Amino acid sequence: VFDILGFTILLKYEDIFFYKLSFKISKWSCEKFGNEIDLETVKKEELNDLLRWFYAEVKPKEKENKNQEYHKNTMKGIRSALNSHLSDIGRDVDIVHDKTFKQANGILQGKLKQNMQLGLS
Repeated sequence: VFDILGFTILLKYEDIFFYKLSFKISKWSCEKFGNEIDLETVKKEELNDLLRWFYAEVKPKEKENKNQEYHKNTMKGIRSALNSHLSDIGRDVDIVHDKTFKQANGILQGKLKQNMQLGLS
């Protein structure tokens, strides 16, 4: 059982994680397309288009291996965390199951499959 202080700290860490994730997606959008994305107001179709590019291009910070990719569970975790964040900010959007996001999820699945075939994940 969590004590109140422990639960408060847990919520604080969760808020920090979602803030950083939103910030990174907004920063990526700004660098890629020249404008920031507002997750509270972006239309589903526009978010689908942005996620298609995001899933195709997102990679860990460059280290020694330039061909490094996120593990498939990490990519699915990023998508799940973003989906949870959208729900938390009051959006009636499900980027995992909503048909609007079929293209974005297809890109993600294709990238994960290709990474597995190339031994990158």
